[in-house]
Amino acid sequence: MALEFDVDNSDGELQGGEYAQVQLRLQRSTPTFWVSPKSILNTQSGLFVLTKNEDKIKRIPVKEGVRLDTITEIFGDLKEGDFIVERPTEQMK
Repeated sequence: MALEFDVDNSDGELQGGEYAQVQLRLQRSTPTFWVSPKSILNTQSGLFVLTKNEDKIKRIPVKEGVRLDTITEIFGDLKEGDFIVERPTEQMK
């Protein structure tokens, strides 16, 4: 992944046009979930996933994070063990 950073170079140690290779260890402050983009319901009122627990469908507002080829990171009031509807529609009750 190519990234660009602005760094303090007041001592002039870094020269223009140079590249660096770094390893970043990143950790989210809150847990996130990864779902298929098809599981995200995009409506006029926002983004949602639908969960099905105990025969009840619940609409959970989410925010998107990182998108990879076949999965998308989401943030919302979800917990481990929630069953997420794979292809939700607005008509699901």
